[in-house]
Amino acid sequence: MNNKGVTLIELLIVIVVIGIISAFAVPAVGKFLENAEKTAILQDAIAVEVAAENYCAYNSCASNEALTWDELKDYLGNFNAEYYQDCVLGDTTTIARLDATSGDWIVWLERAGGSGGGNSTSDWEWTNRLPDGTANPNPVSPRDGSTADVTDD
Repeated sequence: MNNKGVTLIELLIVIVVIGIISAFAVPAVGKFLENAEKTAILQDAIAVEVAAENYCAYNSCASNEALTWDELKDYLGNFNAEYYQDCVLGDTTTIARLDATSGDWIVWLERAGGSGGGNSTSDWEWTNRLPDGTANPNPVSPRDGSTADVTDD
């Protein structure tokens, strides 16, 4: 007798194997997306730092200079401004400040609006704040930072 079909047991084994593989794959993909978002925020913070340096190359900047979105927007190119609070509101809140002690640019990028906004699943920010929300007494320059310095609001 020549049976060319698949038995129910064989089909169930294949379904169980696919379920086991997906149980490991789904969390890994979620972590990958989270890391990609955090990397994007870090790169935006670096872009703001570079824009601040370029701004000061064309304009005189004093030590402890504070720059706003309105001053930096011409130096940021394809920056995703809608993601950040001050960029959307267009107010004069500082987004970069030259630290007189270290000579590094200190950058603040705060998430606009409510939770998640757009395609984002978290409110990742570069704010130089400690986990308890207080200001970091030793702020980190984006170039010296890492995705570990990106916080979830």
